[in-house]
Amino acid sequence: MRLKAWPIILWCLALAAQMHLAGCDLVNPAPGFEPPPVAAGATQAAPDEGSLYGRLQSLDKDVRIKAILQAGRQKEAKAVPYLVDRLGDGYAEVRFAAIVALEKITGTNRGYRHWAPEAQRDEAIARWRQWLAGGASGGAGGKSQ
Repeated sequence: MRLKAWPIILWCLALAAQMHLAGCDLVNPAPGFEPPPVAAGATQAAPDEGSLYGRLQSLDKDVRIKAILQAGRQKEAKAVPYLVDRLGDGYAEVRFAAIVALEKITGTNRGYRHWAPEAQRDEAIARWRQWLAGGASGGAGGKSQ
């Protein structure tokens, strides 16, 4: 019975090592972390957390994660720009949930790794933004990189 737990323990240790090497911390955000922006051009008032889109921009990371998971489950194509914004979140678990949801909706990850160093994540986020600017819609993802 105890032998069945070893693969899980090893996987957790490997993930923790990757996150440590990338400078991530599950409890505390990356150094210099600022809460997510409310929306482009909007005032810094708290977002309306009554809607999915408001929860995706919440100041509470747990609320953001739940909203991200909901968007992924429902394959909410209109949430894709919000999910791309969450790829730059200061919390690794929010970034992980965002890329999983984006893969469910679009079928691709565009080379994004939630645990990668910030510079590599920024490059992948730029690819996502370029894809969005090109008029891409949810579900038209293309091949994962």
